[in-house]
Amino acid sequence: MYSHAIGERTPEKARFENTGLPKLWPYCNSAKQMIDIVMADNKSSNSPAFEWQRRLEMLGTLGFQSAKKGATLCDMAELTDKGRLTMLDLGRRIRHLYVHQLGFLPNTIGNANMVYLRSTPFQRTITSLHQVFAGLYPQGRRDMILSSPVLVTQRLEDEYLVPNFFHCQRFSQLRKAFTRRTAARWDSSTEMEYLNSLMGKWMPPGQPVAVDSMPNLHGIFDTINSTLASDGPETTLPPEFYDAKARKIIERIVLEEEFAGFKESREYRSLGIGPLLSEVVQRMVSSAATQEQVAHSLQEDNNGAIRNGGNGLKIALFSCHDSTLAAILASVGAMDLSNETWPPYSSSLAVELFQERDSHRNVKSHPPGTRPDSGGLYVRMRYNDRAMTIPGCQSEGRHLHGDKSFCTLSAFKEIVTQFAPSDWKQACLSNLDKPGQGGLPGF
Repeated sequence: MYSHAIGERTPEKARFENTGLPKLWPYCNSAKQMIDIVMADNKSSNSPAFEWQRRLEMLGTLGFQSAKKGATLCDMAELTDKGRLTMLDLGRRIRHLYVHQLGFLPNTIGNANMVYLRSTPFQRTITSLHQVFAGLYPQGRRDMILSSPVLVTQRLEDEYLVPNFFHCQRFSQLRKAFTRRTAARWDSSTEMEYLNSLMGKWMPPGQPVAVDSMPNLHGIFDTINSTLASDGPETTLPPEFYDAKARKIIERIVLEEEFAGFKESREYRSLGIGPLLSEVVQRMVSSAATQEQVAHSLQEDNNGAIRNGGNGLKIALFSCHDSTLAAILASVGAMDLSNETWPPYSSSLAVELFQERDSHRNVKSHPPGTRPDSGGLYVRMRYNDRAMTIPGCQSEGRHLHGDKSFCTLSAFKEIVTQFAPSDWKQACLSNLDKPGQGGLPGF
């Protein structure tokens, strides 16, 4: 599985217009030209393309007015031109690694079963996946069968590529409880006083800078990060928003609010990210079951381990969110909230399956008592090209000898199984009358 967050985008909501920050940002020239398919009559086998130009308008004093001449404006939370290019570059980096360096993926793809493309049902994630796949396999490197690849989405009420507080009631309940706990810890702190001394004058009347204010601290963080990625003077906040100490304080608090639950609560992990990790494990177990049939096509890497080969599924690209990546890492214990930063735009998390090249040879390479009961299969997580270690895989026999970042598949499966829900939809409707766990306030 190769999951990625989206590239640079506009803020989720318009905020701090009183600083001169415009509501709509002029960074979406690539989205100006739009194409739709027009339904043809039943006698025609071809559906003609309908090309049109988009122009955003917003409500003004005289009714709906064009925000700016030209059609280059972005909607809220829309991928910018810069964001599209960084996602294209991510796809090219994936190609360089898996095609050119490791020879794991073919140079030209002609088998639709080798790749699985899935996105959450938001335009920014769908567009991001378009860009990544175009970088991984440009049009000239796709056979006719993949000239129009299949992209899978789910209804938002069924979606688990993102921690789904929209439709999972129990998860939403727990999430609000963690927000209340974070607010109780920080809203009256000296750190929050410092933030108010800098930014309080820009907040709406009666709304101090706080975890649960309007805009809330997460929203302030979102707008700051969006402006930092915009590269435009017209979308820049006053200098106090970029104070280094203030940004560290905000990041520390929003990381705790958003992801502490994944480290502290089994129920939170189960509802927020359990279904996705369960699917990843199932895909790996299914792939491992075919290893003997395709061993002749496996390619060795520098660690003496090999990735699964053959003509079946080789790579699943999941276009999701920064919250997805951090939730996975926190849930398996690979993310230290006190030291990590919020996942940057275009972040990626690869969950790779490896198999030892020669299990008989490697029996001798393991000291007595250290050979893992792995079947020669290992899982490694790489977050932004950095190999991560999972605490549950650190003891002898649960990782590849000499490299603790390679967790045995059996150990990784055991870790995920501990919190994977058997029925996610039912679990979302359970315990609604119970208080939160781990000292959280009641509802």
